[in-house]
Amino acid sequence: MDKSPVPDPDDIRRSFAAERSHNDAVAVNEHARAAVNLMVVINGGAATALLAFANRPEAGPNVVLLFGIASFAIGVVVGALNIRVLTRTTFSYMEAWHSQAHGDQSGADFKFAEAKRGQRHGDAMFLAALISFSVGILLSGTSILLL
Repeated sequence: MDKSPVPDPDDIRRSFAAERSHNDAVAVNEHARAAVNLMVVINGGAATALLAFANRPEAGPNVVLLFGIASFAIGVVVGALNIRVLTRTTFSYMEAWHSQAHGDQSGADFKFAEAKRGQRHGDAMFLAALISFSVGILLSGTSILLL
């Protein structure tokens, strides 16, 4: 009778942690980057449209329109910085799972905490980009109504 060896629980844990690390990294990168890129494109497109509108002779000097364009530009910058935050957060999660896979629980705990802070910062930056877009829309609409 052939007896197959019993798998080592530590090997199972390491394998699971490594697989989880990889899956987390792939999922976070795909979804977060798509959302942040969308914020950059939306704010950038709106700023471009307002610049084209401001170039019309009847638009004249308009401070409200200028603040609308600035709001959209801030949304683009925040979105671009958010990409960096998300990249660092993903790296922290990968390091945390790697540490856990190799039995370094204190290192894993530290990296998980770092990743969660990055996640909160990324969420706040995404919200800031949305608010920037909303303020830009309000200012732009006000500017157009004032013409």
